[in-house]
Amino acid sequence: MFWPKKKVDPDKCRHEYGTWEYQSTDSCRQIRVCQHCGQAGNYGRSNHSWGAWQYVDEHDNSCWQTRFCQRCGQQKAGRGRIQHTWGQWEMVAGSNCRKKRHCQSCSLAETVADHQWGPWTAVAPDSCEQVMVCQQCGQQERQGTTYTRCPQCQYNCLQQYQRTIKPQVVASRRAAIDWEDINASQKEVWYECAHCGAKLAGFYQSS
Repeated sequence: MFWPKKKVDPDKCRHEYGTWEYQSTDSCRQIRVCQHCGQAGNYGRSNHSWGAWQYVDEHDNSCWQTRFCQRCGQQKAGRGRIQHTWGQWEMVAGSNCRKKRHCQSCSLAETVADHQWGPWTAVAPDSCEQVMVCQQCGQQERQGTTYTRCPQCQYNCLQQYQRTIKPQVVASRRAAIDWEDINASQKEVWYECAHCGAKLAGFYQSS
């Protein structure tokens, strides 16, 4: 003989909640129901099913896009995103190396430089500093390395180097050492010539 399951008083039930389920077909709110007494949990959650990105209004010349939930129709919170439809690059009149393009929806313009760089060459026969020149507009781009004149070969190729030095401490002598002096590291600075290879002693500085 089949005996129906006895109904449990929700106030006395030790709840065991099942899986998350949608509260209704047109809602994105999900709840969990106790498997013993059928009472819904105190806390729910929203689980939207976002659709594809789409323009908010195709007729207002805007490039803003947003997404809508496919279940409840709610618009996704936040600023959305911008999706431009760029046209072809065109050279700017009166400028050899600048070109511009426009968005076909909102008319926003974007301009970039399109230089035709030549090879890296020395700025002078006795210098290691290099420069490259645009073959169209003549703009120059220099390397970031800074050189000074070497006292041995007289080339402008002397470059500065440095490294941080941490003091070595012997464990048995740590109690007698001033820790403020130990924690203050130093920087060793010296110079090397990229042309003749000369290495010149530098100096130390506290950091």
